[in-house]
Amino acid sequence: SAASDVYKRQTYVPGSKYFADVEIRILEAKNLPGKNLNGSSDPFVTCRVIETGEKKSTQFIKNTVNPRWSETFHFLVPRPDSPIEFQVWSHNRWRLSQIIGWQTITPSKLSPQTRHNLWLLLVGTPDGQLNVEVMINPRV
Repeated sequence: SAASDVYKRQTYVPGSKYFADVEIRILEAKNLPGKNLNGSSDPFVTCRVIETGEKKSTQFIKNTVNPRWSETFHFLVPRPDSPIEFQVWSHNRWRLSQIIGWQTITPSKLSPQTRHNLWLLLVGTPDGQLNVEVMINPRV
């Protein structure tokens, strides 16, 4: 693919500490299943670079199945094929939060230095989707 050709031309050297800075903006979700007794959820998103374990979370939003966050996070990613995982949860004050759905992306499948607006279909939901903006900035 064109994106992988661009990555091959980057100065990334296997074994170097980090391949790229990744900027992720969690925008919104839609069609989330309700996890609360009232049929709604209190959703928040965790975003994690699986390989390094670095993880960040949005605030939770009360009583909605169509939340909007607009929160931005920055991660260091070790390799072009290091997956980034998104998990959508329903916050629970009294017991463990419940997972709603999840999805992963791989930086090497996205063109570098381009802002990508993605709607991710959430595994574990009938038709839940998460809208994120991702920008991969290779470290030279």
